[in-house]
Amino acid sequence: MIRQAAEGGVPAAMFVLANMLAAGEGTSRDEAASRRWLEAAAARDYPEALQGLAMLEPDPRKAELLMRQAAHAMTHRGAD
Repeated sequence: MIRQAAEGGVPAAMFVLANMLAAGEGTSRDEAASRRWLEAAAARDYPEALQGLAMLEPDPRKAELLMRQAAHAMTHRGAD
């Protein structure tokens, strides 16, 4: 059900699936697939995904930009 929602374009499902794949919860661990789902959710301005990418980013400037994008996306959450 989570995978179907993720494949259907639901950012929250993409984020959950990314975390499941990263941890190997309910599925085989797959860090590459996890990253792809995290990036897909981030591309839809899902704040938690942007923050997750920031935490994985080794470049401090890029990480800061992602955190700023996450904060901005959070301000729009109630407007949807």
